[in-house]
Amino acid sequence: MGKLKCYLTPDEAKIANKYSYTEFWENLLNNWNEIKNSTEQENLRCLQLLEQCLPEVLRPFITFEITYNEFNSQYLKSHQGIFELYISPKGLIENVPIMKGLYHARIDLPDLFVSCYRSYHVNNELISEIKGDITVSRSDFAFQASTGYVQVNNQTRPVLNIVVVVKPELLKKQNIQFETGSSREVYMPNPAYNHIDILFNNIIGEYNLINNIGYMEFLPNDSDQLKPEHLFSEIEEIKREIQIIHACSKLRSCNYCGHNELQTVLLTCCKSIYYCSRMCQAADRKNHRLICEK
Repeated sequence: MGKLKCYLTPDEAKIANKYSYTEFWENLLNNWNEIKNSTEQENLRCLQLLEQCLPEVLRPFITFEITYNEFNSQYLKSHQGIFELYISPKGLIENVPIMKGLYHARIDLPDLFVSCYRSYHVNNELISEIKGDITVSRSDFAFQASTGYVQVNNQTRPVLNIVVVVKPELLKKQNIQFETGSSREVYMPNPAYNHIDILFNNIIGEYNLINNIGYMEFLPNDSDQLKPEHLFSEIEEIKREIQIIHACSKLRSCNYCGHNELQTVLLTCCKSIYYCSRMCQAADRKNHRLICEK
């Protein structure tokens, strides 16, 4: 069916046993047929099986998405019969090294494509309303943004710092301890609701949320801190701001589905054109062959 093939770097291999990376893939390999069948019939059951394959030591850090006949949230004829497994660090930057370790320990299966972070495509249809115990519209959110800079691998790159205004019910006050030793109460997403998580994953995706947002501050829309002279933008405008920040990172990306080199391994086509899979290369052939210089 498939075989274990180690993609780990020497440093990653040293901690692989601690986090049982290979144990997960061995479990997945042994249960792959059942997982595939459940994906086609009931996605919730499939996620339960994936959770069971995950060693307990990894469960606080990792979660999954899996799709069938889709690629990076887009339905494509060229990807029929292909499963895509997304390894998510649960939206937390501190879990990213563990996510990457699990990704690099992956196995080769002919009908499975693995990538990092939750699925997202820049052309995703925007959610207008999120239902649940309370119903929230996209228009209930607004934001302000400013550009900041961070050091990554001895390089300075821009990030987006944002203040988000939302319904009070979606927030909860929490005491935060800072590295300087000081602390203060701030508004954080209320764990009783997942509306904020759903909206931001839809508009900018988990990758951008972790890598291209410097800090995010929340305020309830009835806060005394909000003044009439404060200008806020509609929340969907954050997508354009993120695209500008992402372009400054100069990361290579798949010419078809948008996966970048921090999400998956890219294949070189010609000069500055890359694809994350032969399937995306085939899907883009009609357009790319007109300009291909290979």
